[in-house]
Amino acid sequence: MRFIRHPSEDTPRGHTKDAIERMIVTRGHKVGDKLLTYRELALHFGIAVRTIERVMRQLADEGIVQLLHGKGAFVRKVPPGSGKLTEIGLVYPASRIHLLQTNYLNQILVGAITACDLGQIDLQIVAFRATSKASVPVPPRDIALRVDGVILLGVINEAYIAEFVREPVPLVLVDAQTQSPIHSISVDNAAAVNQIMDHLHALGHRRIGYVDARSSDDLAKPPEPLWVDSADTRERREAYQAALSRLGLDYQRIYPAMDDDPARLEAVVADLRQDRQRPTAVVTYDDGVAVQLGQALTRAGLRVPRDLSLAAAVGTDSGTLVGEHLLTCAAAAFAKMGRHAVEALQRQAAGRRAAQPRLERVECTLRIGTSTARPPRR
Repeated sequence: MRFIRHPSEDTPRGHTKDAIERMIVTRGHKVGDKLLTYRELALHFGIAVRTIERVMRQLADEGIVQLLHGKGAFVRKVPPGSGKLTEIGLVYPASRIHLLQTNYLNQILVGAITACDLGQIDLQIVAFRATSKASVPVPPRDIALRVDGVILLGVINEAYIAEFVREPVPLVLVDAQTQSPIHSISVDNAAAVNQIMDHLHALGHRRIGYVDARSSDDLAKPPEPLWVDSADTRERREAYQAALSRLGLDYQRIYPAMDDDPARLEAVVADLRQDRQRPTAVVTYDDGVAVQLGQALTRAGLRVPRDLSLAAAVGTDSGTLVGEHLLTCAAAAFAKMGRHAVEALQRQAAGRRAAQPRLERVECTLRIGTSTARPPRR
């Protein structure tokens, strides 16, 4: 498997030719179907009309399209390789270093690489980042010219997702839920929260709090909000509330936090210390928040799990430590998410879109570490 595949001709014209052939295949065009006008194609791909004219003449010479003066371009032959992916673009709104160093993202990437290797598919990692602290990341606008399918990883900006929905390539969203008409692969958040809540309840905890964590939208532009109450966030919070009711607990504490915001977690610790009815256990949004919270608790003189049990609603199976303690979490099958994304793209490329679920879940497995114990006697 190569990570970069060059098109038949590594020029704007070569990219455009590949893209139009993919468009004929992925949109299910049949012989005799009329294609978009030259102006519409130029606008869609963001290139000059003159380039489209040259590409169409080349496709006509190869017998792929038929050009009728005054009427437009029509499909004469469906391009070879119909229904087969040769290259996938994995698009991530941050640097490649962040993608590789973030544990769960790395596992998703490994799953995608494994599936691509098995399917003899090339993978192109398209990461992008802001050019300065004051600007937002600039996403690639020509991805449909370069690949046969797209995996959007960790994107919660609905407007940005909608841009890719219009592209003439198979598309899958991974690690985020969306209201857009797009195949999405996400963690079974409610099941993960239920596993942790049942575990804590079985240990004897009756005062269980929850640390929420809104997500940062790296693609937000003013006046759009930087912090988003995403579908994942809402689902985990609502699952916590439903679990309290199911377990017959009338105690509820929800502490708001933000991803990668230590000051907000310090405020959560201050709230915990001042609460006369302090919870004996706390569930956090994910293992990243749990690790940061554990560090803040240690600085405040609260010991895990002697003073307070700590667990993560969703985490990885790679032995995350909170201080000296192995974190209890519902470990998600992140590698499976990557594999399923590639398989979903293959089904789309083969024209089996209707058979796919709109939102696909991957399971979690309870991973009991030393960060949870029976509640302290008071």
